[in-house]
Amino acid sequence: MGYFTGQSDLGRELESFLKYLRSEREASPHTLDAYARDIDQFTRLALDTAPSEADWSSVDTYKARTFIIQLQNEGLAKTSILRKISSLRSFYRYLVREGIVRKNPYVGINTPKKGRKLPKYMSVEEVGTLLDAPAAYWREAAAKELRKTMTARDSRPRATPPSSR
Repeated sequence: MGYFTGQSDLGRELESFLKYLRSEREASPHTLDAYARDIDQFTRLALDTAPSEADWSSVDTYKARTFIIQLQNEGLAKTSILRKISSLRSFYRYLVREGIVRKNPYVGINTPKKGRKLPKYMSVEEVGTLLDAPAAYWREAAAKELRKTMTARDSRPRATPPSSR
């Protein structure tokens, strides 16, 4: 099924969290795989142990931030870092709810902002060409769009009126 299948060192807490995600949250196998990898990576980098040996209550905000800095220093994409933080936040929310830990170390941690792409813009020449286009072209383009919309609307099935039977 994925990364966590057949792994003996995931630990009881991580296995129960993945079962919870699968059964109650109906998470996809890809989501389960990503969460398992993210949490496994965290325990190996930040705690220097396997998930089965992890002392989840020993993680504080400092260790959580240190992990994020390690990921940034490795050159990981912001979207990947955000997903890992989300995985760990969810995992610790689960651990708090189950009474395994008292505090979620990922609450209140500022996450790196996801970069937004700038919109593509037209060059001066393209704008000039657009504005120089004849009005007839614009009328024809609008008429085509209208015909396309009307055709799509008219192609839906209809009941035959009783008078035409």
